[in-house]
Amino acid sequence: HGGSETDGPAVRALSLFGRLIFSDPSVVPQPREWTEVVHLLYEHMSSPEYPRGWVISSRIFEHILVHATLCATDGVLPPDRSAETVDEEEEGEDLRLALQMARTVCSAAVTLRGGSNPDVWWKYAAVLDALGDGVRAEDARARSVALRAGRGQGAH
Repeated sequence: HGGSETDGPAVRALSLFGRLIFSDPSVVPQPREWTEVVHLLYEHMSSPEYPRGWVISSRIFEHILVHATLCATDGVLPPDRSAETVDEEEEGEDLRLALQMARTVCSAAVTLRGGSNPDVWWKYAAVLDALGDGVRAEDARARSVALRAGRGQGAH
């Protein structure tokens, strides 16, 4: 696992994330490893010491949390299934909790920051899809596409 037990959750999360991202391509990280990154980051982001407001480090942590969550669902959730249908009870619960954390982070990002970043809306749609909320996911995707079109960037 990433970092030592004496390191804080952010250091352990970033160490594990780096190991997973830059691992040997023949070794596929397990969903449990990705959800561990999510849980550690969420623990850090929920602490009273975590900076509030628009801080670049907080945006990086948010991005990594959502990315790790989506990596945890990759291969675990076929396109037509949500986290509610994962068979293995413990893995499914870890995944559902990670997705709820990612949903909270994305929701805050689009609500508190004016919702003008199409990439955040696109990731929010992916998280909502994984949670089985197809209607809201489609709304988020449409918002992302509309914002991109307004910037002259085209579809995602």
